[in-house]
Amino acid sequence: MNWGRKFRRAGIAAAVIAGLSSPISAQDYFYRYKGTWGPGGTTGGGTTATVNIASNPINPNVNKPFSTALSSSGAGITGYRLNPDVPWLSASGAAVSGTPSSTGTYKFRVEALNASNDVIGQSDEVTVEVLPPASISFAAGHVFPDLTVGTDANVDFKTAVTVNDLDARVPRSLAWSKTPAGDPPGLTLDPSTGVLSGRPTTAGSYPITVVATGHDATNQHLYTIKVNGVYMDVVQISAGVYHTCAVTPTGAAKCWGNNGSGQLGDGTTTARRAPVAVSGLESGVAYIAASADNTCALLTSGGVRCWGANANGQLGRGNTTSSSVPVSVSLPSTAKAIAVGNNHGGCAVLTTNEVMCWGWNGNGQLGTGAATGSGYPTPAYVIEQGGARLTGIDKVSMGQGHTCALTTAGAVRCWGANGSYQLGLGHTTQVTRVPATPTIASNVKDIAANSTDHACALLSTGGVQCWGENGFGQVGNGSLTDRPYPTDVTSLSSGVKSISTGESHTCALLESGSAKCWGDNTNGQIGDGTTARRWTPADVSGISSASSISTEGGRVNCAVVSGKAMCWGNNTSGQFGIGTTTSSNVPVPAASE
Repeated sequence: MNWGRKFRRAGIAAAVIAGLSSPISAQDYFYRYKGTWGPGGTTGGGTTATVNIASNPINPNVNKPFSTALSSSGAGITGYRLNPDVPWLSASGAAVSGTPSSTGTYKFRVEALNASNDVIGQSDEVTVEVLPPASISFAAGHVFPDLTVGTDANVDFKTAVTVNDLDARVPRSLAWSKTPAGDPPGLTLDPSTGVLSGRPTTAGSYPITVVATGHDATNQHLYTIKVNGVYMDVVQISAGVYHTCAVTPTGAAKCWGNNGSGQLGDGTTTARRAPVAVSGLESGVAYIAASADNTCALLTSGGVRCWGANANGQLGRGNTTSSSVPVSVSLPSTAKAIAVGNNHGGCAVLTTNEVMCWGWNGNGQLGTGAATGSGYPTPAYVIEQGGARLTGIDKVSMGQGHTCALTTAGAVRCWGANGSYQLGLGHTTQVTRVPATPTIASNVKDIAANSTDHACALLSTGGVQCWGENGFGQVGNGSLTDRPYPTDVTSLSSGVKSISTGESHTCALLESGSAKCWGDNTNGQIGDGTTARRWTPADVSGISSASSISTEGGRVNCAVVSGKAMCWGNNTSGQFGIGTTTSSNVPVPAASE
């Protein structure tokens, strides 16, 4: 009879066996004296060895090597076996190991054998569960917050990772690496924690392929870490066609964007995606105006400086030599206002309220009565029909081939190209010598003609009227028909503070600090989160406390909001000044240093 089994079925864990010299457990009794091991065992060996194995080993994954430590003591051990047998496992003197090929749950003991293949010891029962292959997944849509130059940063890539491993006892540790191997300036990736930390030193967008390895698995994902510069303070901004310039509270001039003609004024022709100082204009700048490939600044002293392209005399320096640093415009007296044009040079309103212009005159846009189709590198007075100088001017605005001026009495005078009614005279005859007056309903507070072929006026009532080319709805009256005369802009009969015209769109800053734009929206220049053309004014997203707005004949707009720059629209040349060339259909913080 197998008394060991009998005692176990009876629940006897330990018993004194009658007739023995000393009490022992029932189990020891049968091992020593009966030689019976239970199912799968053999007789005759007795218990002479001890076998130990981890009772709760880490569960393996399919197709991944598994090993758990095995130890034993006692004389006569010549080998080991598993009971019951597990096909993918084997036991040695140091470990139980193997590689599973399928999932499943396996329960076994390790038995120690002697030379006769008798069982002379065994381990406790062990359960091993083979789990599905572990995996590491990245959240593809995870966006890490922008970083800022000079500010401590911690980007924890673990927040974007999920480890799929069914054994909850497995430590969630991973090894981390990335490509390219170099870290963004000022930042370092900890290979053990997956945290990119430090204090970034250079603004820009840094693509990083993050690699996570662990749990016998590996995966990687591309993320872009954006480092913003410290957004500079601005008091006035001018959004040119492919570059932007601003004046700081200290009166310094800074520019960024395209620089093929030296229009940034930093002494080079190197494009800049972040603001650079304009050489020699570290202070004393009152106003700045950017065009397509040149820039001009009005100084607090009344002087005018220009730089950039000069093939047609756009710099007003008396020659056609371009300059990548500011040069003085040859004016007979100080100026109180300036303007620049996309395809010609510039104009200055003198403190005498007279106007002088220079540069290209292909459409009579200089208003000097001189022959068209020529460049004039020396400033000349704008004249009336009889040859007298135009006087009583407060402001001037230049478009691609036409110019308009605002008089001190609130009237508007326009001259130059007129093929699309951009002079507002009801006809399309070019005017080269005699500044003409559009028919406007009331006194005018502001004028904007820095467009391709249209112009607008801000009335004393706070309403807006526009005229000229309207193929994109830039007149804002709900149609696409060119307007030969000033026409009311829909829903803007009052409450407007200032206006600005782009290539084929228009923007208005309201007294409330919000903004509206209308017309072409190919590059998102309306700022409403779409690229849909708007025939009537649409709200600019996120602008609520702006003090000024600018779009100088291009497809990008910028506004000064609480002393900082925000831009939207075309950014293919880095016109936002934030280290990227990604355009935006909503305003974004701009001008980061």
